[in-house]
Amino acid sequence: MADIAARAGVSQATVSRVLNGRPGVAAATRERVAAAVAALGYQRLTVPQARPAGLVGIVVPEIDNPVFPALGQALGAALVARGLTWALLSQGPAGLDEDQCTTTLIGHGACGAVLVSGLHADLSADASRYALLRERGLALVTVGGWRPAAGVPSFSADEREGAVQALRHLVRLGHRRTGLLVGPAHYVTTARKTAAFRSAHRAVLGADPDPALVAGGAFGLGGGREAALRLVAAGATALLCGSDLTALGAIEAVRSRAPRPAP
Repeated sequence: MADIAARAGVSQATVSRVLNGRPGVAAATRERVAAAVAALGYQRLTVPQARPAGLVGIVVPEIDNPVFPALGQALGAALVARGLTWALLSQGPAGLDEDQCTTTLIGHGACGAVLVSGLHADLSADASRYALLRERGLALVTVGGWRPAAGVPSFSADEREGAVQALRHLVRLGHRRTGLLVGPAHYVTTARKTAAFRSAHRAVLGADPDPALVAGGAFGLGGGREAALRLVAAGATALLCGSDLTALGAIEAVRSRAPRPAP
């Protein structure tokens, strides 16, 4: 206000009255103050009319996989549209684990959390933690890997329909031996994708798939490379991958085996 007052040739009290829309200031004086504000490049902060309805945390396994930040951004936009604020929390070796993330959210007064591909999808993890979180007032939704024992609303892809569409496409391209790459056996998503693949294989090709054409392994590029090599060795001519990073690893493995053109 001192800078504006000096440039407009008025007192700071006058500047305050103008900026706050109070009466008792001549029109010409108001114009000088407004011109001084514009010349100095100041902008008034807009005070929100209403406080956000609450904080919702979006907890993802990692941010190295670009799928998770993109999903977090989409979820965040939906939350903001409903008057909520949101925070993205990442797990992984350099971050918190899921329990630490939810404890942090409760400590900051969060009203809810969206858990993406978390412990709810891991059959080796204790699902009773979610009942305890609900008792502490944290509303929960899970994404990926629906698990009835968690007792919370959940959203997942239609695995069977996806497998049917993928196999139909590959059959049109002439493939009859499609391999499936999935994650570790103790994850709900692995069981769902495997069951969907088998069901779709019967629906599209009229028979169960060769057991050798289903390979589980670690999530990520390395797991995709290793599983793809096993499936190709088993005679797979096409690959259906359970995640984008697994697919990238599979592509690398297949390209490494491709014959190089003659110089």
